[in-house]
Amino acid sequence: MSGLASLAFLAVAFAAVPQEQENGLQAAVRLVGEERYRAALEAARAESQPLARAQAELYVLHQGGALEEALLAGLEGLETSPEDPWLLERSAYLALSLNAGSLAEELYLNLQQVTDEASWDLHEPRLGEARAIQERREAEALALTRARLGVIAVLLATLVPLLFWYRASRVEPE
Repeated sequence: MSGLASLAFLAVAFAAVPQEQENGLQAAVRLVGEERYRAALEAARAESQPLARAQAELYVLHQGGALEEALLAGLEGLETSPEDPWLLERSAYLALSLNAGSLAEELYLNLQQVTDEASWDLHEPRLGEARAIQERREAEALALTRARLGVIAVLLATLVPLLFWYRASRVEPE
């Protein structure tokens, strides 16, 4: 997570509730800061509010290096809060990091719908990256298909003459 995004997330997490009433999200952020990831994940999963739980779980898993699991947590959170800009941005970023170009593109397009133009300008280059990943994957798939067809053509070009030679050698002269 970029430094600016982390600071913004921490500010929102700690400003939301008075400090004497630490919620699961705040506890998770604090415990990650203390590098107590297991306890942070437990605190995140104990959060009663679905949006805060999804945000906390994504945050803890991402900071702990479990990118696939963090992405899944973000996608689950988006099922109940599809217009949350933080979940959209973090999930899109994770999808991009995992080279899931089409998913990243879809998430960035959703983010574009819920953010203002100034905020979107920060994320627009990543939409281009997502599209480039998808184009590269499609080109790789096409190249693989062509290579397989080439191998089949070589095999046929080799086996057909051998088959005719074998049949011709089996015919007895009259």
